[in-house]
Amino acid sequence: KKYFDEYPEETILIYSMWSGYRSLPGVKKLLDIAKNHETIHVSGHITKEDLEKVIGMVKPEKLMIHHISDAEKENTELNLPTDIKLMNILDGEFVEL
Repeated sequence: KKYFDEYPEETILIYSMWSGYRSLPGVKKLLDIAKNHETIHVSGHITKEDLEKVIGMVKPEKLMIHHISDAEKENTELNLPTDIKLMNILDGEFVEL
């Protein structure tokens, strides 16, 4: 709530859960607070287009994509801004943040 009140133009809630949850009191309250929100499916099997949209909204410095096979990787090259560092992490590898 603090960020939506203090930075209304720069703050957005990306809602990614099932739309049926919107009627639950806690979720409804959150969505009412978040005057600026976008519904995008970002969990599970996100589409290339939705992933690019979220990346464009969040503008991360580093990006690590989870659950993509080498075969999928060749067919789903993302259109990323040049200032984002894509971190390719394999199963069993660790990253210190």
